[in-house]
Amino acid sequence: MHDIAEPTDPLPKVWDPNIRVGDMLRGRRGLVVGIANEQSIAFGCAAKLHAFGAELAVTYLNEKAERYVRPLAEQIGGEWRAAQLLGGRPRQEPAPLFRRLGRRGVARGAAVGPRRRPSRFDGANLVMNFEAMNPGNTWWSKYYNVFANVDTEAPRFIGFERWWSTFYFMNESEIRWIIENLFIGNKLQRGEAVLGGRSPVDLKRIKAPIIVFASQGDDITPPPQALNWIPALYDDEREIRARGQRIVYMVHKDIGHLGIFVSAKVARKEHDRIVPTLEMVEALAPGLYEMRIEKKVGEGTDAAYTMACDERTIADIRALDDGQTDEKPFALVARLSRFWVDGYELTARPFVKAMVTPAFAEAMVLAHPLRMRRYLLSDRNPAMRPVAALAESVRAARKPVAPGNPFFF
Repeated sequence: MHDIAEPTDPLPKVWDPNIRVGDMLRGRRGLVVGIANEQSIAFGCAAKLHAFGAELAVTYLNEKAERYVRPLAEQIGGEWRAAQLLGGRPRQEPAPLFRRLGRRGVARGAAVGPRRRPSRFDGANLVMNFEAMNPGNTWWSKYYNVFANVDTEAPRFIGFERWWSTFYFMNESEIRWIIENLFIGNKLQRGEAVLGGRSPVDLKRIKAPIIVFASQGDDITPPPQALNWIPALYDDEREIRARGQRIVYMVHKDIGHLGIFVSAKVARKEHDRIVPTLEMVEALAPGLYEMRIEKKVGEGTDAAYTMACDERTIADIRALDDGQTDEKPFALVARLSRFWVDGYELTARPFVKAMVTPAFAEAMVLAHPLRMRRYLLSDRNPAMRPVAALAESVRAARKPVAPGNPFFF
């Protein structure tokens, strides 16, 4: 019998550049990407690989990140010249680096050869579609409200516009997953939506409380559309109870689709009350419930609300709709959408990808109507710079309008 030594756990000592636990990876070489600072998971992986004897090269994202990554690369003995490979503009050709690394790399984080920027979807297009649904508000009402209530409306207007004009980008897989699994295919409801390459998402297996916000004023996702997945999945409320689930929904009277997520008025009522109400929801017996405001105390921002959850049935959900016959055409829409997607990918997409360069794509982003409209009215436009000083002088010389002013009524 021989005593077998317990293996040494390298995790507590991976920050020590001199520690080398075993020779498991001695002679192996690898490239590690994605290190931003000492808290990065990529650095933890690199340090552990180094502890097992691997020789590493590291990369950094841009010049701003260099001052954080360089000391870490030196700490794990990384080859720093390789760290300039994946910067905004490559500073050396990748092929010589990979020849130095050899073919037995530990981590593969870059491809040899020119890199094309991955496909992105500009969120400004979604915002433009939302604005096109209500042109009266887009071009008139919201501006009228600012000037009609100029003493009180400006902070709210500016805050919303700054949030609204922060356009986010999604990569191809994100926007396609949303469209194909939610908007068109409705695969999430049918239990066919797959996330992260794992098994399909099964809404019936969710044990945490499910809270659904809906509004009678939502013309994009009205209450029947927001709640019809419940009777589609469950025969009756007894099945919900048998599965140990808690589903709580709330129907607002008039707030719009975006207001459900961004309205301060709603936040002070429904959303803000959800946080102190979560304990109550957790304490509910399994079943289907409607959350409603039972009592209001106070006014304005100091108002407090008492929430109540009333048990409901599947029949109550169905009563919100006038039938589901209007959903049948969507099956045809899904098939037609699939046909056009396949046709585009087989015919036009290769030519589009070949013709659209990163510079042209960036120019399209900057020239988007929503961005251009804001650029032209911002300080980036030299012609608008005097407006700031003019606004200050007008603000300082404000006085009540004369009763006989023809524009005052």
